[in-house]
Amino acid sequence: MRLRDFPSWPTVWDCRGVSSPSADDISRDGVFLGIRLVSNGLSLAAQYKGEYCTAAFFPSEGANFLRSLRDQLRSDKGRPMRDIENIEIQL
Repeated sequence: MRLRDFPSWPTVWDCRGVSSPSADDISRDGVFLGIRLVSNGLSLAAQYKGEYCTAAFFPSEGANFLRSLRDQLRSDKGRPMRDIENIEIQL
């Protein structure tokens, strides 16, 4: 399953200084900046048109999955968001 196929993949991004872009905008023009664990989920960060943007991702697969995904994506900083969301995840 690709990340973007998860039902909880972000559809709303919050950006500083820019009106909130659509998920398609982030996919097309965003750059992945990082990921961190938050309560029951993950916080994603991307750069869009020079602005810092965040979104929450709350997959239901549990804590081990969250840690594993975070660890896998840590090395992907700087990649286009379209590449990140198309990563195949084995459940």
